[in-house]
Amino acid sequence: MNKYDLVIRGGKVVRKSCVEKLDIGVVQGKIVELDVEIHGSYKQEINAFGKHILPGGYDCHVHFNDPGRTEWETIETGTKSLAAGGMTLFTDMPLNSIPLTLDGNSFEIKNKVAESNSYVDFSFWGGLTPDNIDSLDELAEKGVVGYKAFMCNSGIEEFRYVDEESLYKGLLIAEKHDLPVIIHAEDQEAISKNMQGKKNSNNYSYKDFLNSRPQETEIESVIKILEVLKSTNAKVHIAHVSSPEVIKIIKLAKQDGLRITCETVPQYLMFDEDIFESLNGLVKSCPPIRDSKSKEKLWDNISTNEIDIISSDHSPSTKDLKTKNNFFDVWGGIAGCQSTLNVLITEGHMKRDIPLEDLIRLVSYNPAKIFNIHEKGQIEIGYDADFSIVDIEKKFELKSEDLYYKNKISPYVGMIFNGKVDKTFLRGEMIYCNGFFLGKPQGRLVKPKVGNRINMY
Repeated sequence: MNKYDLVIRGGKVVRKSCVEKLDIGVVQGKIVELDVEIHGSYKQEINAFGKHILPGGYDCHVHFNDPGRTEWETIETGTKSLAAGGMTLFTDMPLNSIPLTLDGNSFEIKNKVAESNSYVDFSFWGGLTPDNIDSLDELAEKGVVGYKAFMCNSGIEEFRYVDEESLYKGLLIAEKHDLPVIIHAEDQEAISKNMQGKKNSNNYSYKDFLNSRPQETEIESVIKILEVLKSTNAKVHIAHVSSPEVIKIIKLAKQDGLRITCETVPQYLMFDEDIFESLNGLVKSCPPIRDSKSKEKLWDNISTNEIDIISSDHSPSTKDLKTKNNFFDVWGGIAGCQSTLNVLITEGHMKRDIPLEDLIRLVSYNPAKIFNIHEKGQIEIGYDADFSIVDIEKKFELKSEDLYYKNKISPYVGMIFNGKVDKTFLRGEMIYCNGFFLGKPQGRLVKPKVGNRINMY
C-alpha cells in the first residue's frame, strides 16, 4: 500500500492541455501520483470537490524593492500577496532595490533577504546596462534567470538604458550562457522627439503622458531590437507588450527563426485609457494602457497563442508617489501581483470563454519552460507539488484590506472578480489558507537549467 504525505481529493486539475477530475498524491514535496481515485495511507487529506486545482503560478516580472526601498514593498509582503493570489514562484527585477542587481555581490545581498523572508520560491534577473557588461558572466554564475535591459529611461538614474552597441555585447554574453535578455521596449529617441517643442509645465496631464508614449514608441524599439538580435543566436523576451502591432511584428520574427518571446500584463487586459479619468496616476505604467480596441486585440492574441506569458509587472510605491499634480512625476508602476489569476479567470475565462488551461499555461507552464525552470509550472508526476485550490465560480469584491502589499493601493480595489484562492501549496506544504499564512517563510532560490535548447522560439 502506498503512503503519501498529502492527498488532494476530487479537484478539477488544470493540466497543460486539459482539465481533469483527479486525486493528487504528494511525497516529500513532489507529485508522485495522479489518478481518478488514489488508494493508500496518508498524513493529510484535503477535499477539493467542486473546485479547481491550478499549477502554482510563476510571476516572472515583479519589483519587490527589497532591500533598499522597503517603504514601497518588501519580499515578505510581496510574497504573501503572491501566495494569496495562487503564485508559488517569482523572478525579481534588478532595479528599484538598493543595491541594484548588477553584479555578484548585489545578487548575494538580495538572495540573503529572500532566503529569510520569502513565502514562495524565488529567482532573480540580473541587470544589463552599458556600465556592467563586465559583470554579466559573474551574474550568470550566481544563477540569474537572465538579464533585464531598457531601451528607454528606466526611472532609476543608476540603471541606464542600452544603446545598440551595449545591447549587442550583452546579447553575445547571454547567448554564451544560454540565458534570455528581457527588454523594456520603448524607444527613448522617439519619446524625446514627442516631447520636443513642449513647454516645461508643472501640471502635465495623463493625456500629455499618453501622447508622449504612443504605440509607435514600442514598435520602433522592437524593430531596433530585432536588427541587433539578427546578428546573434541569443534569446530575447519583450516585456509588458501593450501594442497588438508589436505582437504582429514578434510573430513574424518567430517565423523567421529568431528566438524571441513576449509577455503582456493584466492592466492592458483589464482597462483601456478611459480609466485614467477616474483613477488617474494609480494606473500609470510604462508603456501606458492603450485604447479599448488594443485591449480586445490583445485578448484575441491570447486566444491565438501569440502571447507567450502573462506576468504582473508588479511595481508598487508609496501612495504619495501616485498622486502628483504633474503626471510625469507620478511613479510609473501598478501594484497587482495578487490579482493576476483573478483577471485571467474573470475577464478571460468567464467573460470571453477562453479555455482555462490555455490561460493558466501563460502563468505557469510557459514561463517555466521559456526560462528553463525545471520541475515547476505543471501538475505532473515528478514536479514540485506547487498548486492552489480555487473556486472559480465564487465572486468577490477586492477590498484594500484584502491586499497584503506594503501599501494597500491597487487599481483593482473595488472590482468584482471570479476565482477566489482558497489554499496555496508550496512543495506540498500549505502556505496560505483563506486569509491566513501558515508557518515561517520557506521559499528557496531557484536557478535555471541552462544549456537546454527549447522549442518555444
